[in-house]
Amino acid sequence: MNPKIKPAPSPDQLAAVAAYAARHGRTWRAALMGAWLTGRDAQEPAGHLLRQVRNTCGPAWLATVTMAELAPKESAAPSCPHCGRDLETDAELAAGLCTSDDCPRHDPAADRLAATLASMPEHEVDTIRSALAATRCAA
Repeated sequence: MNPKIKPAPSPDQLAAVAAYAARHGRTWRAALMGAWLTGRDAQEPAGHLLRQVRNTCGPAWLATVTMAELAPKESAAPSCPHCGRDLETDAELAAGLCTSDDCPRHDPAADRLAATLASMPEHEVDTIRSALAATRCAA
């Protein structure tokens, strides 16, 4: 790999930086640089992702990144964060879990959860989906 070419942050890493920026307001770059320099980034939510950005992209990237670049890209369908496969069934979408055997993070419990959700009335699945969305936002 050419040492002059820095890799781009992953969508998860960009989301972690965007969340940090939202929490720290207009001086977020200075706050993140200070956190990187003192190691306080490890105590932040998704601190491991912030540290990955520091290690792979560095301070030069931080100085030039724009809020537009941090905005999530629109995708055609939600996908598994581990294998990239589109989540297809309502049960997968509700649980946010991939049930593909090819997924490196596949868990047989996801199959059981998907089957359970598929057998539930739609209004109960919607309630679970809302609760999961609220939990993800609060985290």
